[in-house]
Amino acid sequence: MDSEKTIRIAQLRDQCEKILDTAIPYRMIAVEEVSNIGLKEMFIIKSPRVVHPIVLEVLKAVFILLGEPDENLTWEYIRKSLYDSYKLFKAMLDFYFDQSLPETIKERIYPILFEQNISEEIIKSICIECLPFYKWALNIVKFSEIIETFIPLKAEYDSLLA
Repeated sequence: MDSEKTIRIAQLRDQCEKILDTAIPYRMIAVEEVSNIGLKEMFIIKSPRVVHPIVLEVLKAVFILLGEPDENLTWEYIRKSLYDSYKLFKAMLDFYFDQSLPETIKERIYPILFEQNISEEIIKSICIECLPFYKWALNIVKFSEIIETFIPLKAEYDSLLA
């Protein structure tokens, strides 16, 4: 291996480590937020026949991130899905750990999380039990945005090692 290649490999390794050091805390917060959702929270969220529009938007964001098509983003479908909390929590914990968000998901999720009048304070005032879902979605998006910069560097690093 020539010295230029060795230097480039070391540079890429360092860049990848820095990116992961930045991204991992967001992933850890997202995982922690899932553990903050208990049976009480699930019961309170799924109880109403008519849900507050902001709670519905937050839950839509979660379900979009989990790959649900637009036709499944109704309160009836989401409410029914909340009854299988194990399946939902598993999907949230396993979500896109090593890849960025597809453009189709970004196009659907960004308007909900970043263009509407939704914030931690607003969610706390409406339905505090919904807050972990919001924080999970927000941190997964932040994690995925950072991972986007990691993927091409990791590919170059792997190709130089091959």
